[in-house]
Amino acid sequence: MSGRRLAAALAVIALLAFVLPPLAARQVNARRIERCRQTVTRLAARLDGAIAPAVYVGQGATPALAQGLGWPADSVISLGESPDPWGNHYLVVVGGSASKKTVTVISAGPNGTLETPFVMPPAPRGDDIVSVR
Repeated sequence: MSGRRLAAALAVIALLAFVLPPLAARQVNARRIERCRQTVTRLAARLDGAIAPAVYVGQGATPALAQGLGWPADSVISLGESPDPWGNHYLVVVGGSASKKTVTVISAGPNGTLETPFVMPPAPRGDDIVSVR
């Protein structure tokens, strides 16, 4: 193999070594986000009308909270659901009246920080993944 061909082959290998890992990482993260969206939607549907008003959490680490969101830390109850794809709790908020109850399921997303304020209905912020039913 000539020097030029060897250099070209090494250049292609080096390019692939630098391009492919970030592309693969993005693909993995996109799959995690989609799986999380499906889970929060499924949880909201499953829990609709089944539990009393409160804030529930699943298994996993407690996500960090951005400042000034108003989440009631004293009313958190364990839900027993598996953690989200990043190892954090899903937060489930049940609110409203007996005739019109809402169930909101939130994942803090890839950054692990809950950025959605505690208001009804919640407006997702940052990379949080939210389902309201």
